[in-house]
Amino acid sequence: MLDYNIINALVKYETSREPLCNREDIRNGAWMKSHTRQVQYWPAEGAWIRKEARQEYQWFPEGVAVNIGDNNTNGTTSSTCRYELKFNSTVFCNLMANSIVMFIGDSITWEMYESLLVLLDSPIFPVRQVHIEATQKKGLPVLMNVCDEKNVTLIYRSSKKLEASSDTESIEIMLEEYFPTAIVLNVGAHYQPDDRFAMNLNNTLRLMRGWQRMCRLLDLSCPFFWRTTAPGIPDCASFTEPMNDVAQMQMHVTSKPMFNWDKFAHQNDIAMSMLSRAEEGGKGLNYDVIVGYEMDMQRPDRRTCAGCKRNDCLHQKYSDVADAHNAVFLHYLRSHRHAEDVARLVDFEYNFSRDANIRPDGMAVAFDPRDRMVP
Repeated sequence: MLDYNIINALVKYETSREPLCNREDIRNGAWMKSHTRQVQYWPAEGAWIRKEARQEYQWFPEGVAVNIGDNNTNGTTSSTCRYELKFNSTVFCNLMANSIVMFIGDSITWEMYESLLVLLDSPIFPVRQVHIEATQKKGLPVLMNVCDEKNVTLIYRSSKKLEASSDTESIEIMLEEYFPTAIVLNVGAHYQPDDRFAMNLNNTLRLMRGWQRMCRLLDLSCPFFWRTTAPGIPDCASFTEPMNDVAQMQMHVTSKPMFNWDKFAHQNDIAMSMLSRAEEGGKGLNYDVIVGYEMDMQRPDRRTCAGCKRNDCLHQKYSDVADAHNAVFLHYLRSHRHAEDVARLVDFEYNFSRDANIRPDGMAVAFDPRDRMVP
């Protein structure tokens, strides 16, 4: 049962105060020391456990004051825009009640999916072997239900380059199999030449526009989020703290080229230009951007991946970066979602099963939900 007084209060988000932080505020932010809390991480066996409380850094958008005790650490004496640093599961569950959120991307997107499951206190947590199964079985959907009676379904679909392959379904088929009411999308950290990158992204944005048109016909508000792509950081083990200087980190990556990581910044620019063009017109694409590039680039100290066979300098060891991505995700939802959007979605009926397909111990996929679909 939803409390609509709570919904209205959440959506208004204290409009009498300073304005909400916008995309540029968030993109120009920095990692600052904050309070201590329990943090999650991926140990070698691929499961999350809680570690002892430790000092953490959090992502502060530009214009948000960082006050620790009597000290101000970033020179901002008072905030000029509003941003909730910590993810609030109650807010998320109320705003997204009865929604299906689909994450489409590679192993970095899986980290954001994992993080959201933990932040929402999922009773089942899938280990990394589940991601491997999802990758090897041609885009096997991973379905998890969270938020108790608010009934939010999180779906992960594996996609490395936004194109169909021997181990990945096309995004068109993904949307036909399950109708999501929110999508978080990333091209993946697998390089492809600019012309192929632009072709695949153009086809994908066409599908996103069509999906949002269908949502409008159903009188639903369906948000779309693009996450920019960060490269790996060469010699990541040599960093012990954040490096709040994107230009310096770009020079570091460019000076030691490997895996075409030095080309990611340019392709992010291509993507942003294409998104802007797709937005043009009264019925264009509506989107927000999770600034993964800026946030991840400045955390080279988090790239020594304990859940990987080696320190690949691409994946994250601790969850704080992925947690920050989800904080941005929720910030945009709080910025744009209205009470009527929530009410319409609560009453919406889906025409497919939303049963979770992960074993209760989280160690493997229990079944392929596509086998249970009615033709």
